[in-house]
Amino acid sequence: MEQALSDGQLAYMGSKTFAEKAAWDFVEEKKPGFTLATVNPVMIFGPATYRLHSLDAVNTSNTVFRDMIQGKMKLSIPQNSFQWVDVRDVALAHVRAIEVPEAAGKRFLAVAGPYNNAEMATIVKGRFPELKGQFPDQIEVQENAQSFVIDNTPAKEILGIQFKGLEDCVVDTVKSLMTVTT
Repeated sequence: MEQALSDGQLAYMGSKTFAEKAAWDFVEEKKPGFTLATVNPVMIFGPATYRLHSLDAVNTSNTVFRDMIQGKMKLSIPQNSFQWVDVRDVALAHVRAIEVPEAAGKRFLAVAGPYNNAEMATIVKGRFPELKGQFPDQIEVQENAQSFVIDNTPAKEILGIQFKGLEDCVVDTVKSLMTVTT
């Protein structure tokens, strides 16, 4: 808890953990007339479906795409490696967690798979010729940078989620952001 006071990212992650624990504790202690299922997404990307007046107003997780569009990765691509999921799949998982009786009492990990910035930049550079100059001539894609796998089998089998691929998510996200004029 002390670390969360000085580290915003830890505070954010802790808030998610504590909120979920409180929900499960509530159901266990109060035994309400409803069931609980939780959906736990990793890094969420996806097209903006809300009106943006400026790319500066984009949500935090999509700032990587804004930075690509604005040429902030022209000299180098920041290295990273993490897991991702499309916002549309997260929304569907929440709906299915309500609709599917077998979801009651379960936790679902909403994750499509691993990604890194270089992989996404390669997709943007290849699919949007007008943005080619916003990237280095050569993009070094990290090979096997992911050191762990998150099992999304329950979300696929119980909720019936067929997670979108990274390329579709990246393309749809960039298209949605390119409609913003600034």
